[in-house]
Amino acid sequence: MVNGHIVLSILTLLAYIAIAYAVGRLLVAWLTRDPSPLLSIVAPLIGASLLALQLWLYGGLHMPWNRVTLLLPWVVLVVVSRRRFWAALAGDWELVKQVGHELTTLEPLELLLAVAGLVIALTYLLNLVTQPLTGIDAVAVWMYKAKLYYAQNAVDLRPVAADVRRNLDYPPLFSLMVSTLYVLMGRVDDIFGKSVNFLLFIVGTASFIALVRSVLSRLLTALFAFLFVAMPIFGLALLYSPYMGWADYPFGIWMLVSLIFLFDGMRTDDSVSLLFAVIAAAMGALTKNEGLTFLAIVLLLLGYRLARKVAATRAVPSVDPRLLVTGLLALAPVLLWQRYIRVAGFDQAVLSHRHWGQLLPALPGRALQILRGTRQLVSERLDYPWIGASFVLASLLLLVRRLPVSAWVYAAVVAQVAAYFVAYLVTPYDLDWIISTTFGRLLLQLAPSVLLLLAITLGQAPAAGHDATVKPTINAETAVIL
Repeated sequence: MVNGHIVLSILTLLAYIAIAYAVGRLLVAWLTRDPSPLLSIVAPLIGASLLALQLWLYGGLHMPWNRVTLLLPWVVLVVVSRRRFWAALAGDWELVKQVGHELTTLEPLELLLAVAGLVIALTYLLNLVTQPLTGIDAVAVWMYKAKLYYAQNAVDLRPVAADVRRNLDYPPLFSLMVSTLYVLMGRVDDIFGKSVNFLLFIVGTASFIALVRSVLSRLLTALFAFLFVAMPIFGLALLYSPYMGWADYPFGIWMLVSLIFLFDGMRTDDSVSLLFAVIAAAMGALTKNEGLTFLAIVLLLLGYRLARKVAATRAVPSVDPRLLVTGLLALAPVLLWQRYIRVAGFDQAVLSHRHWGQLLPALPGRALQILRGTRQLVSERLDYPWIGASFVLASLLLLVRRLPVSAWVYAAVVAQVAAYFVAYLVTPYDLDWIISTTFGRLLLQLAPSVLLLLAITLGQAPAAGHDATVKPTINAETAVIL
């Protein structure tokens, strides 16, 4: 017999995704009248972030959090811009119909992979809405803060300022996304709150498929899509109860989405895609502290690209004011949060108490200890060596085939790995303990991006010359969703 509570939870989650899509699609429609399918696919994730940030803003303005205050502004915006919004929906519906036609032409192996992936996805969904919340960090940090924010109608950590167990410097976006679900439901439900991860799973999978399909054959895309859905390391966050409700998988998806737009923007010279690379990186920085490094990496890469263009043309490229304003607005919450935790004294600033004179001579030995510790962990998990082998293969392909666009993604991934390594080098905590407790989570953050890197280095055409420009287009066929 069907459990009514489970059905209601799933319907509520689907309603949340639909509302988030509408909100995100409004932003996309405002920025461009001719978006790529990638922008439509990522719209629910952008919309979910906008709703979460809206709650944060309401808290600062002392406005109540409820369904009316949350949704009314967006209803007004839909009415005001109804022609553009309905035209956007009509365009997306045409895309959906073309995807449906594409699915009817799948070959037997492709169909088998699609069905298997769908079964796994449904298993993730059922587990996310039914399994108890047991992870220590999920209970004490992410879901706790979601309840705290919801109870106060504000992002205010002063009531728990003395409780170091809450990791008060952790960014608020993931918890605010859960709070958004509570606002729509009208009550707190820890078990249901972690189902926000399913939205990230859906958007991450669909955007991954859309990008990969533009560089690989349909069969190879199906194989990569199945890997993206079925790799055991992803099941850690979507299937394994003690780890559900943590923010590492959400950050990994934000990083993936940012790199997808970075790749697409670099190969097409599209400012909107590059803008969304920054937006996704900024939202990653509002999800996990590791995202601050990644945001800096993306901004540095784009700054380097701009400097090259200025040097080549002797002129500063024109910038659409709407894109510039949107980018600055995306960065503003990151800056506000960093200021908030410092003013409130929540920034732990552990490195300020390090004895650098003693640490520097110990760095070579610590580096060897890191390598030994990670090697031991890699030998204990079957999917860890596969992720490492994928990165090595992508590196060799990049070196041999000379792939200028893929090199941007590669640089971002390598820089993020280097940042993790440096963090291990200088951490004041016991090195063996910190490696054993965080290495798997860092790999979970990196795994989607490593899989993307392997796919694009396999599929991107080699450059004809050193400065060759590749400008493929993403059509409806590329948006096939398993």
